[in-house]
Amino acid sequence: MGLLNHLFGNRTDLAREINFDAQKRLSLWSEHLANYPKREALAKFFSYANVDNALNNLAKLDDVLAEIGSLVSNDLVSIGDEEKTQDEILQDIERIITSRGGYAVSHLTSIVARQAAIFNILKKLYQLLKVELHAIRAARKNPNRTFLLNLFKLIFHEEASINNMFMEECYSKYGKATWEDLDRLIKATILEEKLTEDMQSAEETFVRMAVKEIGSGTRRNYRRLAEDVYYDLLEIIGTPFRTPEDFDRGLKELERLVLDDNTLRKLILKNKRKLKLTDEQVEWMIKAFRKSYESGHFEELDAEFGT
Repeated sequence: MGLLNHLFGNRTDLAREINFDAQKRLSLWSEHLANYPKREALAKFFSYANVDNALNNLAKLDDVLAEIGSLVSNDLVSIGDEEKTQDEILQDIERIITSRGGYAVSHLTSIVARQAAIFNILKKLYQLLKVELHAIRAARKNPNRTFLLNLFKLIFHEEASINNMFMEECYSKYGKATWEDLDRLIKATILEEKLTEDMQSAEETFVRMAVKEIGSGTRRNYRRLAEDVYYDLLEIIGTPFRTPEDFDRGLKELERLVLDDNTLRKLILKNKRKLKLTDEQVEWMIKAFRKSYESGHFEELDAEFGT
């Protein structure tokens, strides 16, 4: 039984426990993420542009399908001797494609709600990988154009939507905190560790609350402070800009300043007015401002960029 089978499979099968320690479980997850780009590249062999050529080279197609299947570890997900007809597999594929979405995790919700969202996303990945493995097995027996294109969509589009959420390289320098939060949540889920509200630190609670208020657009305490800090940053970089070259230069300078803790700390202390923040909360406010910038909460203020 694979790890994902154990976590999300038929409850009647769960008597067959797995003997994977924490290191093995996390290693399987890391291996999955590392192998996905390889499977994605291999799937291009039967993409929309190449599928007819693939069907004219069945020996090579079989090798490619076998390699894609081998890159999904049996220890992660297994279909064993379960058999499905091509019609059943096509119905499963259609169900996955039409139910696409719901892959987002709101970082404004509680840690319990975020882990529940991660659980549902991983369950969708488990279902998707099972369908892929069935499709690969069936395509090797009886390849046809429609079937291969559906398999390509599963690997290249549907699975990418999930896997890319958990790949650090898919996040900008501003998204590091977001990725770290997702990484923590997914590891806890894989290790079957149930997170509770009391595990949420005071920092996480403050940052989530501040980001939610900043994103509301209502000029209350944290939104007012964040706007004032943002306007100061725009002044520092020399807005308004009158040429595309100045705009590009200014945007790069703004991005540099948003990553500068010292600059943000000075501006938060300057603009906090009657808002009482401890030294620790000032540091948390830096993170909240940065997360809000990453989330586009100041886009309506960007008219200041040019005239």
